[in-house]
Amino acid sequence: MPHFVYTLQLIDTDVAQDLSRMSPEHQAIVSEHFTYLQQLCEQKTLLMAGRTENPATGFGICLFKAADETTAQNLMSNDPAVAKGVMRAILHPFRLALFQTQID
Repeated sequence: MPHFVYTLQLIDTDVAQDLSRMSPEHQAIVSEHFTYLQQLCEQKTLLMAGRTENPATGFGICLFKAADETTAQNLMSNDPAVAKGVMRAILHPFRLALFQTQID
């Protein structure tokens, strides 16, 4: 099955500079985003997700499997943080070359 990765960035640059500025509404959406990714992981669709340490200059990534690019686009678009406009995302087809099954 093909692999894809989507990158995520917070849309609000003020919040990206200081996460404590995130509104309770946006915090709830980010919580939905995390739950969505947990569900994809449990379904064995999501292989890995994470973010860089510095939100101001950083980004998140989600590496996952999908039958085709349309399915991958739908999976990304249904991410609550993307669907509700808290984060912008860009989809990339991805060729997985090496993968360590256990990470410390």
